[in-house]
Amino acid sequence: MGIVFSEELTSQPKIISDFTKDNENLLVVGGFMDGEIIDKDTISKLASLPSLDTLRAKIIGCLTSSASKIAGIVNKPGQQVAQVLSAKSQSGEAA
Repeated sequence: MGIVFSEELTSQPKIISDFTKDNENLLVVGGFMDGEIIDKDTISKLASLPSLDTLRAKIIGCLTSSASKIAGIVNKPGQQVAQVLSAKSQSGEAA
């Protein structure tokens, strides 16, 4: 019998799953989490979830990439106008 305590939801199943890979004598048949009994399949599913820090990093990455794309879209017309004016001035024509 083993007991695992952790603040993060996915840490507990990962700890147990990793330990069972290294120790063949330990067999997981179920568990108890947040007042509910969970089976072996649920433990395996929870163990395969990314950690909370990984999920936060993914969300921040999505938000920053979206902001960068929006900034690029907003700046694109101004860049095109500047390129046209630059080309006209280099060719000697009046803009």
